[in-house]
Amino acid sequence: MLKVILWFLCLGTWSQVCLAEVRLMSILEAQKRVSTGTLLLIDVRSPGEWRDTGLATGAVPISIHREDGLEGFVSEVRDRTNGNPLRQIALICASGIRSARAARALNKAGYTSLFNVREGMRGNLKDGPGWLKRSLPLKNWP
Repeated sequence: MLKVILWFLCLGTWSQVCLAEVRLMSILEAQKRVSTGTLLLIDVRSPGEWRDTGLATGAVPISIHREDGLEGFVSEVRDRTNGNPLRQIALICASGIRSARAARALNKAGYTSLFNVREGMRGNLKDGPGWLKRSLPLKNWP
């Protein structure tokens, strides 16, 4: 019985470690780290959104809105990172929901240094006004 209890405790601890791999990052920290080259910032929004608002300067556009789904998204990120699961990656969308979904998919694929920039491009009530309202630098797409 003791072995079973210990096994469940270890399983619970391990799941917390795995879940902890997707952490939150502030928009200002993401901007700073992208500008120094220590972080890959991926914008997971749709191409239409990229056209409408532009991209955060330094962000790489890899949409989760694709015919090949999240599998295709993960595959493109693997290509972009040369398959390095230790590459520090932050994900951004409009308000943090899709970036969290993309982060979970990458975590499931073995990436271990992931950050959700939950404030997003347009902001949300909990995290702040977003990249656009903060007037942070943008680049046009395409």
